[in-house]
Amino acid sequence: MKVISPESYLFPGDEEAMEAINKIPQLSKVLAFISKNSIEKFYSIIFSSSYIKLTSANAPKLYHFYEEAAEAFGLDQLPEIYLRRGYQYKTDVVGIDNPMILINTSVLEDIPEEMLRVFLASDIAGIKAGHNKMNFIRLLCDNFADSLPIPKQVLTVPLLMWSKQKYYSYDRARMMYSHDKDMVLRLIGYGEAPPDIMERVTPDERIQQGMEFLEIDGVQSIAKSILTMSEAKPWNSMRVIEFNNWIESGMYKIGLEERI
Repeated sequence: MKVISPESYLFPGDEEAMEAINKIPQLSKVLAFISKNSIEKFYSIIFSSSYIKLTSANAPKLYHFYEEAAEAFGLDQLPEIYLRRGYQYKTDVVGIDNPMILINTSVLEDIPEEMLRVFLASDIAGIKAGHNKMNFIRLLCDNFADSLPIPKQVLTVPLLMWSKQKYYSYDRARMMYSHDKDMVLRLIGYGEAPPDIMERVTPDERIQQGMEFLEIDGVQSIAKSILTMSEAKPWNSMRVIEFNNWIESGMYKIGLEERI
């Protein structure tokens, strides 16, 4: 089985943002702070004391989904997986030496099984690409700002920019894993409408709506720009268009050919 390499799904903006963060001269001080104060172990204790740890025994199907994804993306060791009560359709990957995955309960309760397998695969793809390190540093900025060995502002802006870019990589990774364009489009903004309505919204309608959003100009474009800057992640319409452009450009097919 050929492994899906990060080069085949990393969005250029995602890759550039991570490179910029890794080149920050003071980053070595932050990493030393993490090691010296056992911060990663600190969060491991919090997770294990606050959330249910999922295993092959208590969540066999979900665990198997992650095992399949780990094999596909070439991740040798499966991270620890924890379940938290949450109503957003999201997961988080954090940690540096020992990555951890935190899953919101709504993901398991509401996403159909055939889509869940693909949704979760992007967690493994993100860890393989180094997203867990970026997420962990951002977590530190949010919770240990006053204790960090460098000013929080040095990291805040580049991390915010990166956090917007990573979603484009997730969409591409899901496509590389599933080869199902319609399913990936359905997962973009999953939960924004009842399932019966989303089932009737065609991929072409999503793409057309995205094009209309991008074509907003005049006074309205100013509001669009301000709102875009303030959002923690890209608009779903932007993700739909970027994903479709990637498919139409032929880069998806090139990625398939370049799998290790």
